[in-house]
This record gives sequence, structure tokens and C-alpha cells, in this order.
Amino acid sequence: MSLVNAKISHKLFVAFAVLIATVGAGGLANWWGMTSINRVTAEGEMAESRTDALRDGIAAMVEEQNAVRGFVANQDPSFLAQRRNFQADHAKAFARFKSTLADPSELALGRRLAATVGQFETDCDTQIADARSPATLGKARRELSAIGGFAAMRQVAQSIVDMEHVQLVRRFAAQRLAFAIGGLVLAASVAVAIALAILMGWLLTNMIARPVAAMTRVMLRLAGGDHSVETPAEDRRDEIGDMARAVSIFRQAVIKNERLEAEAATLLQERLAHEALLMEQQLRVETARVRELQNQRWAEMAEDIAGVGHWRRNVRTDEGVWSAEMYRIYGFDPAEGVPSMAAALDRLHPDDRAQAKVDFESSASEGASFARDLRVIRPGGEVRHVMSRSTAERDANGAVCAVVGVFLDVTVAKRAEQVLRQSEARYRLLAENVTDLIIQMDLKGHITFITQACQRMLGHTPEEMTGTTMLNLIHPDDVSGIVEAVTALAAAGPDAAPVPIQVRARHCDGHWAWIEGLPKVLFDASGAPYGIQDSVRDISERKAAEERQTLLVHELNHRVKNTLATVQSLAMQTQRSEHGPAAFVEAFNVRVAALSHSHDLLTQNAWAGASVRDLVTEHVRAHQGSDDSRFHLAGPNVRVSPKAAVALGMALGELATNAAKYGALSAEEGQVSVSWEILASDSEPRLRLVWQERGGPSVSPPSRRGFGSRLIERGLSHELGGSARLAFDTAGASCEIEFPLLDDVA
Repeated sequence: MSLVNAKISHKLFVAFAVLIATVGAGGLANWWGMTSINRVTAEGEMAESRTDALRDGIAAMVEEQNAVRGFVANQDPSFLAQRRNFQADHAKAFARFKSTLADPSELALGRRLAATVGQFETDCDTQIADARSPATLGKARRELSAIGGFAAMRQVAQSIVDMEHVQLVRRFAAQRLAFAIGGLVLAASVAVAIALAILMGWLLTNMIARPVAAMTRVMLRLAGGDHSVETPAEDRRDEIGDMARAVSIFRQAVIKNERLEAEAATLLQERLAHEALLMEQQLRVETARVRELQNQRWAEMAEDIAGVGHWRRNVRTDEGVWSAEMYRIYGFDPAEGVPSMAAALDRLHPDDRAQAKVDFESSASEGASFARDLRVIRPGGEVRHVMSRSTAERDANGAVCAVVGVFLDVTVAKRAEQVLRQSEARYRLLAENVTDLIIQMDLKGHITFITQACQRMLGHTPEEMTGTTMLNLIHPDDVSGIVEAVTALAAAGPDAAPVPIQVRARHCDGHWAWIEGLPKVLFDASGAPYGIQDSVRDISERKAAEERQTLLVHELNHRVKNTLATVQSLAMQTQRSEHGPAAFVEAFNVRVAALSHSHDLLTQNAWAGASVRDLVTEHVRAHQGSDDSRFHLAGPNVRVSPKAAVALGMALGELATNAAKYGALSAEEGQVSVSWEILASDSEPRLRLVWQERGGPSVSPPSRRGFGSRLIERGLSHELGGSARLAFDTAGASCEIEFPLLDDVA
């Protein structure tokens, strides 16, 4: 090691040793000071905890003393329970206090405190015992404040607190002195370290840093390409001088290396230019080959995707070229080579073979182009439909050298077209023969398609209605309902279920026909509506039937009400004229039966009226003899209205009942003659019916007019506007009924 190097090393070692010792002394002093502070802090916290425990114990003892006084004063056992709680509280507090005692003086104070607490508890027990006995209760109350030990305990606690305070003050003063000394030592150590650092920096700067900085500047200039720079300090005989000479040698090597690099770069540039030329030529060749292969591959892919096959036939050598699709269409095996022209023609349908041969020969000889639809029969009998396109290829002299063509397999399309035609035929047949009317319209209501049913339903031909607006035929009151329904269907979307709509449409003869439509809005693939399809049915007959049904319901309701009113009147009038429940039931049943017979006849005739003969026969059937000789009926075929039939039937029922009870039918030989005739009149025809009894007991006029007589006389007059006259001759009773027929003559 040189002299300079030895001096630097010695000075650095000394400075470093002094720095380590100074820093160590300062750190030791600082540690001692911090340790003292932490110990004082911990002792302060211990003293605070001990004071808190004393304070809690004294507070619990005060509360215990108050509880004892309360018991002595009031004799309430709850104060003893409170005392036990406070005993537990100050026991816990003093236990915490004892756990903090360490040195002998503190332990002595703890024993004094325990003795004082014991004396306090003894005094409390004495007071309680005196208070329990009636003999000593007065004494106990006089000595309520005489519990001992409490003041002594307070003195002991104050002594402990004072002792703690004095010890803490002394310890804090000692620790503060130690911290101050440590701080001074640390400050002195830092000052010495700073001074040594400044000294070391100065030495390094003058002996090492400046020469090294000069060498660095030289190296940077060399790296920047400045070779004229001179290296300083080459004459020094130490490490700095060695470094300077090494830099000078490096400068010479850099100059030589740059010259060699320039020569190598020139040679490399020439070699790279030659190789680039060769690579460019090879790249052109490879690019052309890849493009050709790619074009060929794309052509094959296009043929596969489109189902197109291509072929070429040399007309001079009969050599051919087929694509893979051609082999697939014909069903030939590519491994067997290109089929001959004759073999290819043999695979065509017999009906297409001759024309295909003529087309090929015309192209080969005249250069013509052809487009044909052919059928290829593959092995196994499968027929493939193809679109054939062929043309002539000419050489440089314009002569035909080959025929080229393409085949497009359209079998799937042909089959779909056939299925579509069949579906259209079925749909058209269904649409033309179905009774419902099928309509297709645009969103504005213009008819784009309509079936033949429109002529039967509305009297217009499909040609007349196509292009017109369907709403023009709809009744004005029904147009808004159609518009609202179609608008709602369009807003609901493709999944909306069609809702039936009943409207009136004008027939070509002018009358309004009721129709029921089932419109459905049509949507395209994007979900937008583009049209309306409707299935329409003629419901005119159904509407007429509904109206008739409604009318019949109203008529039935009216007649039921009238019948109930009649039955109610019969019941009330029968009750007034008959005496006793049995007589009432018998008379009421007879009259209701007469009403029922009339209704039966009307029901059989759909309430369109009834024949007079049928009415008489129905009401006297129950009184006929075995030989039908008791009644004699005579009169023309006359029909009366439902109202007249009910009134006349009630009268006939009353006459037959009276004859069976009191008249001719009550005797075995009695007979009844019923005759009727039509009386001509200037104003209106009238019906005259005569009831005549013969062969019965002698008849005399009744002493009073019963309900039956009033029903016959007043009922016919009120209901029919006619008259009824009863006569009671000795030969037999008779009744003459007369009322206008109006339109009732059959």
C-alpha cells in the first residue's frame, strides 16, 4: 500500500472509531433516561390505581355505615341487604389496594388498614345486634354515630396517600436529573460526530474526489467521441496516477476500436445489401405461389359454400378437368379419374340427355353458350337438380379449344319450391272452400288478399274488393271499435291473442250483415307490424236467433208474471167464495188445472194460439164417458190468440166443474152440447160459443153468485172485450160466450 493510501486509511479508521464511541455513549445515556421516565410513569400509574382503590373502599364503607344507621333507625331488613352489597364492594376495593403493595413500609400500612376495617365491621355488627333487641334498641339509637374505626381508617389512608406523593416526587426528581445528563451526553456525541463527518469529507474531497472527478470528465468526453482530450495526473505515483494512465490506454483503445468498427460496418452493409436482394427475389416467388394456392383454396371454398362445381373439356384431346363438387353432384369416385363425356351424359335424366349433348357439340363446334336446368341421376336412383351454364374457350387464334361450364346444385331449392307450390295449392283450396272469409290488409286497411267467400257473404267478388278499404264497408258506429282493437293488438306485440270483434258490414244489396272477425296483427323479423290478417264469419243468423231468444225471454217473463198474477187472483177469489180448507183446495186445484190445460195447448203450438176444438176437448176430457157420448162438439176450425185461449179455457173449466158437481154430468144420462160459430160483422169477426146441458137434475138459479160465475162473466168481458150469459133453465144450465176474434181466425 502506498503512503497516501496508508494515511487515508489511518485517518478514516480513527475518525470512524471515535464516531462509533460517541454515538454509543449518547445512545446509552438516552436509553437510561427513557427507562427512568418509563419507570416513573409506571409508578405514578400504580399510585393512581392504589389511590382509586382506597377511594372506592372508603366510599363503600360510608354507604355501609349509612345502611347500618338506616336499619337502627327504621328496623327495615332491606338496609341489611344493602349493607351486604357495600361490604362486598369495599372488600373488592381493598383487595385491589393490597395487590399494589410491595415494600415493608407499604405492607405495614396495609395491615393497619385491615385492622381498622375489622374494627369498623365489629362496631357495625354491635349496633345491629343492639337494634335487634328491644332492650338495647334505645341505646343503639343513641349511639348511631358511635361506630369506631372509620376515622382511624381515614388517617391510615391519608398517610398512605402522603407517602405515595413524597416517594413519587423524589423519584421524579432523580429521573429528571438522569434524563438531563443523558441528553447532555447525547448532544455532545452528536456534535463530535458532526465534526468528524466534516473532517472526513474534507479529506476525501482533497485527496480522492477531485482527481476522480477529473478522470470522470475525461471518460465522458471519450464516450462522446472527443479523442483529443488529455488525461491529467499521469505523472503521479499513487493510485490516482495509475487510474490516469489506465484512462489514457483506454482512450487509445477506443480510437482503434472505432476505426475497426467503421471498416466492419462497410463490409456488413455490402453483405446485407446482397442478401436483401436474394431474399426479395425469393419472397416474390413465394408470394406468387402462396397467392395462387390461396386463390385456388378460396375458389374451392366458394364452390363448397355455394354448391357450385366447374368442369373443362378439351375438344381436341378430350381431356377433362372436374372440381370436387362435380364429383359429388354426379356421384363419381375421384380416385377413378375424370369421367368421359359419354359417362357424364349417361348420368343425366333421359329427357335431358339429348339436349345436353346437342348443347355441348354446339359449343365445341360453333362456340355457343348455353344455360339449362338438368337432372342428374346418381347411383342408387337419387335425382339431383342442377343449373348448368357452359361456354366455349378460345385459343390465341380465336379457335375453340375447350368447353368450360359450371353446375349449381339447386336440389334443395327445387324441393322447397315444390313443397311451397303444394302448400300454396292446399292453402288456396282451403281458402276457396272454407265458409269463413280470409282477408289480408296493410296497416291502413287496404285489402291485399281476399277469398271467394266474400261474394257469398257480402255480394262482392275478390277482384272488386282487392285494393279497397275494408272500413268503408263497416257500419260507422262500429269503425272505432275495430280501430281500437287493432291498435291494442299492435301495441301488445306478436304474442298477443286475437280477440273476436262483432261488427255490421254492408252487403252489395244494401242491407247490413252481422259478421265476426278475428283480427291478428302481422309482425316482421324486427318486431315491427306490417299488416293485418282477419278471419271473418257471417253471424247474421246467429244474431237473429239471439234477438229471437231475447224476445222470447222477455215474452216468457211477461207471461210468467201474468200467470202468477192469475194464480194469485184465483187463490184470493177462491178463498172468498169457499168455506173450509178442503173446499178451497179442491176448487183451487180445479181452476189451476184448467189454467194448466190452456198453457199445455199453447205450449204445444209455440204460444201461437190454440184451436177452439182442442180447447173444448182438453177441458172436458176428464168427464168423458167410455164411449165419448156425453159431449157433442160442433163448429168450424177456429184458432184464437194465447190470451183468448187462456180466458176461454178458464171459462170451460168452470162450466165442466159445475156440470160435474151440480149439472148434467152429475147424472148418468146427462149430456153436454158445445157448439161455436163465427159471426160476420162490419167491423170485426166475432166468435160465439154455446154450452148447453141436458138430461141432468132439475136446475134452479143459485141463491148467490159464486166466484165461478164471476170468473166466466167478468173474466171474458175484462180479458177479451166480450160477454158471457149464464142461464139456469129447469132442463139444464146453459152459457153463451161471445168475443171478437180480431186476427185470430185461422
